[in-house]
Amino acid sequence: MTSIQTVENAEDSEPLEDRLAKQCRESILAARRYAFAYMISGDHWNGEVRSNVTITAEYVFLYHYLGIDERLDRNALISFLESQQLPDGSWSIAPEHPGDLSVSCEAYLALKLLGVSPKAQKMESARAFIQSKGGLSSVRVFTRIYLAMFGLMSWDYVPQLLPELILVHDSAPISIYRFSSWARVTLVPLIVICYHRPVFALPNGRSSSNDYLDELWLHPSRKVVKYAIPYRNLVQNRNFVGMCAKFADTVLFYLSKIRLPGSYMLRQYAVRKCVEWILAHQEPSGDWAGIFPPLHASIVAIHLEGIPFDDLRFQRALQAIERFTITDRLGKRAQPCVSAGWDTALMVTALLDTCREPDDATSEVRQCIDSAIQWMNNRQSIGCPGDWRIYRPLINSGGHAFGYFNSWYPDLDDTQAVVVACMKADSTSITSDHVVAALEWLLGMQSSDGGWSAFDYDNDKLYLNQIPFSDMDALCDPATADVTGGVLEAFGLVLQAYETSMETMTRTAMTAKIEKACESAINFVLKHQESNGSWWGRWGCNYTYGTSKALVGLKYFITRKGYGALFEVVQHGVDFLCRCQNPDGGWGESTLSYVEPISTAPGHVEYVAADSTPSQTAWALIALLAYRPTSDEHITKGISFLVRTQTEEGHGRQVNGCNLGDRTGRSWPEPSYTAPVVPGHMMLGYEFYSHYWPMMALGRFVTKKAQEG
Repeated sequence: MTSIQTVENAEDSEPLEDRLAKQCRESILAARRYAFAYMISGDHWNGEVRSNVTITAEYVFLYHYLGIDERLDRNALISFLESQQLPDGSWSIAPEHPGDLSVSCEAYLALKLLGVSPKAQKMESARAFIQSKGGLSSVRVFTRIYLAMFGLMSWDYVPQLLPELILVHDSAPISIYRFSSWARVTLVPLIVICYHRPVFALPNGRSSSNDYLDELWLHPSRKVVKYAIPYRNLVQNRNFVGMCAKFADTVLFYLSKIRLPGSYMLRQYAVRKCVEWILAHQEPSGDWAGIFPPLHASIVAIHLEGIPFDDLRFQRALQAIERFTITDRLGKRAQPCVSAGWDTALMVTALLDTCREPDDATSEVRQCIDSAIQWMNNRQSIGCPGDWRIYRPLINSGGHAFGYFNSWYPDLDDTQAVVVACMKADSTSITSDHVVAALEWLLGMQSSDGGWSAFDYDNDKLYLNQIPFSDMDALCDPATADVTGGVLEAFGLVLQAYETSMETMTRTAMTAKIEKACESAINFVLKHQESNGSWWGRWGCNYTYGTSKALVGLKYFITRKGYGALFEVVQHGVDFLCRCQNPDGGWGESTLSYVEPISTAPGHVEYVAADSTPSQTAWALIALLAYRPTSDEHITKGISFLVRTQTEEGHGRQVNGCNLGDRTGRSWPEPSYTAPVVPGHMMLGYEFYSHYWPMMALGRFVTKKAQEG
């Protein structure tokens, strides 16, 4: 493993930033070669999305539910699951986290289903950990559902999910459209599953009180589950919404035991409507929302509703499940999602950032950029249906999806990333149909508080997180500073292009709406700045990411008339990043920052420092480079860290079955997970985060150094 030797200690009268710029160019060339090697079909990128082992375990459960477990690659699945086990016998939600009870229970069950003996050393150590944490009686709601489907836990311990919810009008305080997109598309099939209360067979047979996992109960003869937060705790915390939600759940539980006149027919009708909704939201490819949980749940739901295996919809769904899997030297595993749209937009931006001028790009770089932009444009959601239309029926579609197959749920963050890439590639693309459609959709999806969420408009009914089903606080998708900062960056590039290129008449027509949107968006960002100068990061870990996105988003506006108050705000954010720099020159923030509370600010958390990572170092540098000169000590130390840590890591891997061992190039290793999907509960590690973000930082450093002269 080789890397570029840093220049910090070189005995040379040449300024450090000049010498660093030279090494950055070498590093950039190696990074470009690496990017070219991993391009798929010559037009896009799609890196692995790593998560905890529950996704793989649930993949195993699905094949057992369906009775097709003979199709499983048992040895490869066992190899992966065992490779992720911690020394104390547990499995965690992310590399730096301690063991998690629910994750460990699901991994244990999956291994046992795959044929690993409970007497094996790894299983014994897992069992000891699980019992030390309370056993199966303390697992989360989703794990309870998976266990109940095998008869390993009573269905009475699963919170109430009534089919009639599908009939509630979208204007009501509680309807399926008040939930976040990812919760909604998973919740509807779960409603069908909970209606049927299935009990599938295990290797020891089928039983509603199966003893297959009795070794994980502290008291197998008395299987009592901690159903929800006790009333006493809710009263002490003055959580009146939670008390009402728990009371309603209790009432619904007992009502479900009573057959009221006409209730059976209404419920049957509601279940049919749920199934219709599920099938209507299935992509032609077989996917649901481009993520694993709703795909898994929907397959089980339509199976319970009698759709046969040879039905084309069922077969396509099974094919979609397999597209989420990866098999390599670690074994076989399932991803929570695929990130082709996101990876491609950010890789294009990274390549563009490494080209100081448009004509500075080599023909290979330009060809890659052009083909990738065409790939993104071809997959834009134009004229597609979408749940976002429920509350924004009058705006036109124009969004971009995170993965390959997801026309129903385009992503606002992906859409702004595509706009940024297109504008950096060609500022005159502002007049293109694709960019105009994307901008109009972004404008139409701005929430009433001025910010943008990931998928929806005004999806901020946080009281939904109080219902017993929500034990991960992930049922809503409110606007956040990081997504809003990204949109502001895109809008800033558009406004800048109009200032320099467009005719006055066209400029006035387009900028009016954008400038108005930016004004309220900036107010949103300012409102959400923490007292220490940072911003919370919803989609990247954590304050490093949120602060970077907010600062970069504000860059265009800080010198504009009427925004003089931004100077102090920006300086506060920049100072925060500087304070958080590690001694090695990099930045590193643990995902534990999502779970360590601040006593003085309920609901928020404390910055938790960790070993420096390439992606987080790049996030900080990108923000600092927007405001400080290349000679700044924090910047030179950060750039030196990236130059020093770039290696040949990654050679020998396979992408889509193609051996890349003979390719050249360098990248940055990053074992840490730096992105949350459910903060504090499910964290992600994007394979290419440690590549395109550092490329952006190095490219912007070289460009700024050239501008400084």
